[in-house]
Amino acid sequence: MTELKNFFPTICPACGHKLVIELGDKSDSYKLMCKNPDCSGSNLKKLQKGIIALDIKGLGPKVIENLVDAGINSSLDLFDPQKFNEKVLISSGQFRKGRALEKIINSVSLTKSLPIDKAILSLQLPDVGKTVSEKIGLLISGLPVDFTGLPYSIRDNIDEIKNNIVESLNKFESFGIKIIKHQPKQEVKAKTVTKNVTIENNSEIKDFVEKLNWNIVPIENCDFFICIDDKSDSINEAIKNDKKIMTLKKVKLIFG
Repeated sequence: MTELKNFFPTICPACGHKLVIELGDKSDSYKLMCKNPDCSGSNLKKLQKGIIALDIKGLGPKVIENLVDAGINSSLDLFDPQKFNEKVLISSGQFRKGRALEKIINSVSLTKSLPIDKAILSLQLPDVGKTVSEKIGLLISGLPVDFTGLPYSIRDNIDEIKNNIVESLNKFESFGIKIIKHQPKQEVKAKTVTKNVTIENNSEIKDFVEKLNWNIVPIENCDFFICIDDKSDSINEAIKNDKKIMTLKKVKLIFG
C-alpha cells in the first residue's frame, strides 16, 4: 500500500485540500477521496448523481457545473425556493436571463412527487447507495426489512441514518415535493365465479361441478351444457336449445 501511494495525487485538484485513501465497498478496493465538505469537485459529483437519481431531464454537465458554482450543492437545494430561483441564479453570475434559464427552471419544476427510494438516493449520503436507499425506504414506510449483508457502518448506525433521512424527506415535502412511500402488498383473492349449468348424467362431472359450487339447472336456464366429450348423445338437447357445449376437460382447463 505504501508503494501505491507514490502514484496517487495527494492534493485535491478542485479545492486544494489533502486527499485521503479509504477502504472501498469491497475488501480489496480503495477510494481516493476529498473530505472537504465545501469541495466544489465533490459537490459537483454529488449533484450529478443526485440529478440522475431524480430523473430530471435537460440538465447537462455544464449546467450542473454552473449550478454548483451558483451554490446548489444537493438535490434538496434544487427545490428550495430561496436557493433555486431566477433572481438568485442570475445574481450568482453563472446564468443569464433568457430562454435557456427558463428551460432549466421548468425542468426542475416538473418534479411534483418522488418515490421514497429515489428521494433518499438523490441525497447522496455516505454509504447510502441504491440498495441501502431501498431498504431504508421500506423501514421508513413501516414495512419489514432485512439489513443482513449491509456494511456495519450502516447497520450500527441505522437509527441515526434513518432520522437524518426523515429530516431531509420532510424538507422535500416542505418544498412541495410529495414523497411516495411503499405500500403493503395487497393479497389478491381469487374471484368466485358462479355458473348455472346443465350436465350430462355423469358422476365425475357432477363431483367437479359441486366443488366449484355451481348451480345445476334445467337446460333452458343454463349458461352452458357440460358433457364428457363432444360425441356424447346427450348433447342433442343442448343443440336443440341453442346452448353452448363444453367438455369436462375444457371446463377443468378454464376453471379448475
